[in-house]
Amino acid sequence: IQLTELATGDELNTTSSKAYGYGVYITDMGFMAYDKKNQQTLEYLQVCRNLATELGAGDVFDRTITQNFEANSTEESKFVQMMDEAFTEMDQYMVNNERFVNATEIFIGSWVESQIIASKMLMGEKMTEENKPVWEGIYSQKMHASNLMNVLGEVDDQVSPEIFKAIEDLMMFYAGFSSVDAISQNDLKELQSKLEGLKAKLLS
Repeated sequence: IQLTELATGDELNTTSSKAYGYGVYITDMGFMAYDKKNQQTLEYLQVCRNLATELGAGDVFDRTITQNFEANSTEESKFVQMMDEAFTEMDQYMVNNERFVNATEIFIGSWVESQIIASKMLMGEKMTEENKPVWEGIYSQKMHASNLMNVLGEVDDQVSPEIFKAIEDLMMFYAGFSSVDAISQNDLKELQSKLEGLKAKLLS
C-alpha cells in the first residue's frame, strides 16, 4: 500500500494543512509500525514530530511518542497503545489551548487516511473471516461520518467550504451502504477516489 509521500510534509505551509497533515502522517506511521516496517516508521515519526513542533506541540509529541518509541516499537500492542495516547494527548492539548479547529483538523486528517488505507487493503479482495473487520469498519463509517458533520457544524465558519462540501459528499456516499455485504469493489473504487480527492484538498 502506497502511503503519503514523506516530502509532502515539508510542503505544508498553513496551520490548517499542518494539522490535517499531522493526522494523516500519524496514521501512516501507525500503519507502518503495524506492518513491522521499522525504518519507514522512523521516517514517518520524524515528519510527525516536525509537524507537531510547527503546531506548537513538539513537547507533547516527545512526551508520548519519541521517548517511548525505541522501547515499544517491537511490541505491537504497546506501540498501538502509545499511538492512541499520542493522539489523545495532542487532542487534549489543542482543546486545552482552545484550538478546537486544529483538533478537529487533526481528527479529519487521521480519519480520511485510515479510510484510504482500509479501502486499499480491500481492493480486489473478497470478504473473508480474516478481513471482515476491515469491511465492517468501512461500513460503520456511515455513522462516524454523520457524527463528524455534527462536529464540523460547530466550526463550519472556520473550515474551507470546499473541504466541508467534500466531507458532506462522503457522508452521503457512506449513507448509501445498506449493509456491509452490499459494498462492492466499484463502491470501494469510488470511495477511494472521493477520499483521495479530499486528502489532496487537506494537504494543499
